[in-house]
Amino acid sequence: MTEATPPGRETEGLDSIWKRRLLDLLVVIIIATLGGWYIHDVVRAGSQSLFPPGIDRISALDAAAMVNEGRAVLLDVRRNVDGRVMARGAVHASERQLESLLKTLPRGHSLITYCDCAGDAEAIRIGQILENHGFKQVAVLKDGIYSWLVEDLPTQFGK
Repeated sequence: MTEATPPGRETEGLDSIWKRRLLDLLVVIIIATLGGWYIHDVVRAGSQSLFPPGIDRISALDAAAMVNEGRAVLLDVRRNVDGRVMARGAVHASERQLESLLKTLPRGHSLITYCDCAGDAEAIRIGQILENHGFKQVAVLKDGIYSWLVEDLPTQFGK
């Protein structure tokens, strides 16, 4: 019993099959190489390069030390903190509340923003707004509230 040949492949020889497979392999190698270069550049540059200029990332332990020494104010920039865990002493400063807080925030202290979103995106965004309003010492708590909790630092519940 002979095996049926798919339509359109009756004249395809072994050479053309190998050429297609080699071309597929070449495409995979090119994509892997480009991806590897990209990852290498990001790692070599460090994740700090993904942040806007002027806004630094700070660890939970460093932030807690600055707050304890009276050199910094923590700003919880999540939209809603009702009943949610916050860093003890943090001020709720969502974008909606930010306008009224701008007048009361100390200009001689560091302002450390944090959130619970991927990549600290909301904390970065609010940090940029603060910088645009003339605050010079703005930082983002690296990995947000999660890093605070991992380090077992003091917390409170939002109201």
